[in-house]
Amino acid sequence: MEIIDIKDALKAAKPQLKKLYDLLQEAEDSITYESASADDLMHRSLFYQVKDKFESILPIVSGIDAPIIARGRITKKSNGRYKINESHYLTCGSMIEVLICDDFDDREKWVSTRVEHKNGDYYIVGYPNVPMQGLLARVRKYDSLFQ
Repeated sequence: MEIIDIKDALKAAKPQLKKLYDLLQEAEDSITYESASADDLMHRSLFYQVKDKFESILPIVSGIDAPIIARGRITKKSNGRYKINESHYLTCGSMIEVLICDDFDDREKWVSTRVEHKNGDYYIVGYPNVPMQGLLARVRKYDSLFQ
């Protein structure tokens, strides 16, 4: 199977994933403790767990074919904030892709991650010891399919 086939399949699945997500949200909002049976409450709990997992994976699925809106080297401004190019600032929770050398096979690859803040500075989640300054990064415009 080719990468393009998987990308196409995920893109085609988006409407069904959105429908399932909406049903899970509706179930979470509509099943009340007062009128629910023990089985209903168990299902409500399971639905909540599935929805929680969906909230983790759906942005990844959404980003597979999202357009790139910023690309460049990360630089640190005098105010301590990081940016890509002149207009795209990075803050806690910013989803970015960075070009990282993979220690496993000594090759560069794009890694999807996010920016967080700790001990007075920002860092790349999963790569806390890799300095952000100078990294080649890009930002995608995610659709609001699962928000």
